Amino acid sequence: MLTIQKVKDLMNEAGEDSQKIDFSSYSPDVSLEDFIRNEYPEFSFVLNGLDEQAANMKALQLENEHKANGKNTKVKESIEWDKIIPKLKNIFVTGDLGTAKTSFSYSLLENLKKYMPIYVFKHPDKMLIHSLGFKNLYSIDEIESLNKIAVFIDEPQLIFPKYEKRGSIVLNKLLSLSRQKDIILIISTSDTRYITSAEEFYISTYIIKKIDYQMIKRGSKIKNIIEDMAVLTPSGFADEIKINEFIFYNRELKEINGKYDFMMPKYFDERLSKPYGMGSFPKQTL
Repeated sequence: MLTIQKVKDLMNEAGEDSQKIDFSSYSPDVSLEDFIRNEYPEFSFVLNGLDEQAANMKALQLENEHKANGKNTKVKESIEWDKIIPKLKNIFVTGDLGTAKTSFSYSLLENLKKYMPIYVFKHPDKMLIHSLGFKNLYSIDEIESLNKIAVFIDEPQLIFPKYEKRGSIVLNKLLSLSRQKDIILIISTSDTRYITSAEEFYISTYIIKKIDYQMIKRGSKIKNIIEDMAVLTPSGFADEIKINEFIFYNRELKEINGKYDFMMPKYFDERLSKPYGMGSFPKQTL
């Protein structure tokens, strides 16, 4: 609480004569801060330090509250993927267009390929995928004969649209097979509506890039994650994620949940970021 003596001390520290303020005219009906700012605006600068101190204290209080609740929105060092890969299952990567979802996904694939074969679903540049040490997957039916692999699907709504009933059938089959056959499925899309509440049950890990919070469908797990991790406003938090940052959330790894940065693979270019830019979209195959 600000006192008259504190104001006098601040005046003296600033090299000002505290007697220039007539404290006898001060009434406790108003705050001492308002009295100085309104009656002696030329000396209000001595209160700036208090404003900054109060702001710092508020920020520290919020940070401590969120730490107590298991929230940490500061950027942490890169995730030690080697330690958590055995605990990963289906992964959903989302963010607005142009937010490095695909480059993050390939960065993740680089970590995964140390432990399992990597399959990329229907990438048009087959030779490029092969040169990176990955394999092409042409049909969902192929998964039934595979075990302990990772499958990456970039922008699935382009391959099997949900407005076609068959698209929902394909996705549900993928999610079901992945749980049965120890497969890590990585789905990357800018359309948060693509995963329904029923399908969210199968997703264990969410990677959230910079995203327009207002455009996320109401009640989705992604919206809940952002609301839970935001220090102040969810919309501001989601908008402040930098291009090399992401939010990690896993139901079973709560101590790891938070904001991290990542390194884009050196080989990454438009052949991977815009695979369908120069040709037609692939047709879905069951």
